[in-house]
Amino acid sequence: MVQQDDLDLTAAADALSVHYQTAYRWVRSGTLPARVEKGAYRIARRDVEQLRADGTAARRARRVRPSPGSTERTRRLVTEALVAGDERAVRSTARSAVSAASITAVLDHVVAPAMCEIGRLWELGMVPIWTEHRATAIVGRMLGDLATSRPGRRRGTAVVTTLAGEQHALPAEMAVATLREDNWLVQHLGADVPTDDIVDFCSRHPVELVVITVTMADHAALADEVRRRIAPVGPRVLVGGRGRSLADLQHLARGVDPDRSGPGSA
Repeated sequence: MVQQDDLDLTAAADALSVHYQTAYRWVRSGTLPARVEKGAYRIARRDVEQLRADGTAARRARRVRPSPGSTERTRRLVTEALVAGDERAVRSTARSAVSAASITAVLDHVVAPAMCEIGRLWELGMVPIWTEHRATAIVGRMLGDLATSRPGRRRGTAVVTTLAGEQHALPAEMAVATLREDNWLVQHLGADVPTDDIVDFCSRHPVELVVITVTMADHAALADEVRRRIAPVGPRVLVGGRGRSLADLQHLARGVDPDRSGPGSA
């Protein structure tokens, strides 16, 4: 039941003078107690006031919220290194960025925009297609370094995959990284998986969540078919595509509507 002195996550972040994503991260880590009411976080005002009185709050905020200028510089460095094929520079820059922010934030605001820029350069004929393919491979290997499972109780088991005919594996690999960061046990089935096999896997294993990444417009109907066929088995199905961030995925995976709880990314 919503209490009169409860705050939503956006109001709590304002009261704490921190970014929304910082407040969300504190909720996720247990630093800021919260509960879910009708798909949105609710936070008792007394808990906000207690955290605000904690003198470490400002230091925490500085550690997890890079400045816009810093993010832009990091994005430019990563883009240039990917175009040049400098894998060492990409890995080093990404590790430094993750030391100051979450993996999800770095993927949303540095890596994904860098890959979009490389795609734009290819469309303009400014780089060959192998530049984009090489960049994709570098990012995939980098994710192997960053996307490690955290200790602690798992939220559940999530399956991540793409549909038959979908060759773009990187969005699914990013989804794996962000779910593991949020303490899900992730079963990554890879790319180009037939619908029958996705349903069969979910029928044979205890699964709470299925995440399907879609980059091809004509796959929307196929994704709906997968959702319909998995429904009797039990897992929730989330279909990712353009316009949604990885931070949104974390919210939706936890059953929280990011459009009601505030911005989905830092």
